[in-house]
Amino acid sequence: MLDRPSQHMKEFSESIVSMSVKFGKGTDELAKGLYNILSATVDASMALEVLEVSAKAAVAGLTDTATAAQIISGVLNAYGKSAEHAGDVS
Repeated sequence: MLDRPSQHMKEFSESIVSMSVKFGKGTDELAKGLYNILSATVDASMALEVLEVSAKAAVAGLTDTATAAQIISGVLNAYGKSAEHAGDVS
């Protein structure tokens, strides 16, 4: 999914740990959410922003981050919206 995975992995790992503490979600759940976001072809440079929105939506909607990420990414793709609109979608 990534052209150069090593370029992003350190930031992804650190951000997932940070979000885990911030939102009370497990790192496995957040990693699955990030996977769903990247699978939906959201640009890697915007993936963490979409993940954060997804984690917030998961807490508010009583669901898991992976599900929220899949739905938000799907809506973004369906309507041809960029990742900057993830907050509006959620």
